Amino acid sequence: MDKLENWDKLNKEDYKKQKALVWEKCLQSLEIHYPNISEIIEFVEVATPKTMVRYTKTPNGTAYGYKPTPKQFFRIPKVQSDKIDNLYFAGQFVISGGFSATILSGFMCYEKILKV
Repeated sequence: MDKLENWDKLNKEDYKKQKALVWEKCLQSLEIHYPNISEIIEFVEVATPKTMVRYTKTPNGTAYGYKPTPKQFFRIPKVQSDKIDNLYFAGQFVISGGFSATILSGFMCYEKILKV
């Protein structure tokens, strides 16, 4: 997690360098738990608060998306379509909103598809 103010004033070259530095630190942490993982990674993209603003227009580049409403938050999540066979939903608004909800909805899809 980071603040938009740490990214939005960087020129293009410094922005790319900073993203590479963030990835290197993440990779170092991954290597501790998953030795040699860097050998199998084929592609990496680092999203910043600036990325969030560019693609989702979220306030201050937050990764948690828009403020969830009680109607979104207090309901049973629906990960499977009633109208289209084999269509499943995963994303920040399946459960409530945000990063954690996105991960959880993906897990719920996995369970539904495999009938766990």
